Amino acid sequence: MAPFFYIYIVDKNIVIYILGYISAIGTIIPLIFGILRFKYLNRKYFIILILFGIGTLTELATRVYSSIINHNNIWIFNIYQIIETILIIAFYSSVTKNKIKKNILLLIAIIFSGISIYHIFTNKSNMLNDSSFSTESVIVVLLAILTFNSILKKQIYSNILAAPLFWFNSAFLLFFFGNLFLHIFSKYLQEHALYTFFELWGIWHSSLNIIFYILISIGFWKTKISQI
Repeated sequence: MAPFFYIYIVDKNIVIYILGYISAIGTIIPLIFGILRFKYLNRKYFIILILFGIGTLTELATRVYSSIINHNNIWIFNIYQIIETILIIAFYSSVTKNKIKKNILLLIAIIFSGISIYHIFTNKSNMLNDSSFSTESVIVVLLAILTFNSILKKQIYSNILAAPLFWFNSAFLLFFFGNLFLHIFSKYLQEHALYTFFELWGIWHSSLNIIFYILISIGFWKTKISQI
């Protein structure tokens, strides 16, 4: 049993490493698709291009920082998460034309940023800001569901699969809903089952990341067909 168990652990570690590597460098793929379709991007889709541009720079910065300065680069992810949330809220704000909804989203972004910054300065810098990550996931999931509800009510698409908004919204809904429970229990896992946390993060989170990148890339590619 020992050799089989050893092979299982080694194989699992290899899978985690491969998924993690693809997840880390994969953010550049949607960025490339966005650049290739740059002239077809309207304001709301340009926001997503900015998001992935910053995401790619963040991945690079964390690796350089970890290799040269300090192995603990969690604080960079915590700061990026605030920027990410603001940009996603800005994207959904650009989707709606209702001024009241836009003001509500602006207020949410301000409150969220203030609370997240407070947590960064009051909590340990070597821990993920899991409460903010969980809150971000809830916010994005609700916005994605409301957007799908609006799309179905208005029925403005003759072929919804040709609409970039469908792919972008699907990407956000799947990614943040899938990661919601991981973020909710991340603090407990980091304190009581750190290896399990890294396994879940390496397999579940990385797999969702890859699917997320694929859906976003499709969304950028579809912008040539539709600008709605």
